[in-house]
Amino acid sequence: MKTFIYLFILSLFLFSFTVSDGYKKYQTFDEYQLKGVFFDSKGIREPYVLVKEDEDTVWVRISNHLDKEPVKYVDKGRYWYYLMKWEDQAELYRARICLCDTDRVNVKEKFVFNDTIITCETSFYKTAKEKNHCSLTIDTKTKRLTLYIPENLEDYPDKFERIKYYINSYEKLNFYYYGFDDYSLPSRKIYYVFNKEIVNDSICYYRPSENKEYKLGCLYSVYQFNGDLGEFDPYEDNLLVYFQLESDICK
Repeated sequence: MKTFIYLFILSLFLFSFTVSDGYKKYQTFDEYQLKGVFFDSKGIREPYVLVKEDEDTVWVRISNHLDKEPVKYVDKGRYWYYLMKWEDQAELYRARICLCDTDRVNVKEKFVFNDTIITCETSFYKTAKEKNHCSLTIDTKTKRLTLYIPENLEDYPDKFERIKYYINSYEKLNFYYYGFDDYSLPSRKIYYVFNKEIVNDSICYYRPSENKEYKLGCLYSVYQFNGDLGEFDPYEDNLLVYFQLESDICK
């Protein structure tokens, strides 16, 4: 009898986290493993996520952004693929080719595999003829690599393999980025490496020390999470609460 009561209560508990159209409620979404996550037994708090899984697709919605299209991850075999496009309002912009008064198109792609998330972000103006260069962010749960690719990845039949080439070779490549190909301007490296640490409701990024004096390095920036969503939020950027190029906070 006790077993029956326990199973009945458990079924009610699970039912309370299931919504229409096959979506289930979770506190947040582990994007590295593409799974919904419960934090504790205190119940789900706003904002939360709604997750639906199919054989080759995972859909995710955010409770305070139900008016937006769900985030979708599609199984491509070697990786799970995410694509989001949006347009900014028309604005006057001096491109390399023309003076354009047109909408800017933003494209964000993600390749998720082996507990790694590769994010490729590009933006371009509709009437500009310039190629789309990609700003890459490679995240694991403990590290981040930001990498600028000075070429158009659309020229390659297998974009994923080309991205992996850069990830595996970035330290050997002597590429430097110059604003709008104006080589009279100061150059900067195309990559930066950070160690990551989640502390309570924030994520901290550390720049490793060259002499490896510190385990994580010196604090570079801190971002505060949006509520209990943790690191995952496809619609709103986490709030920057600390930034210092040369920090004396090291660990």
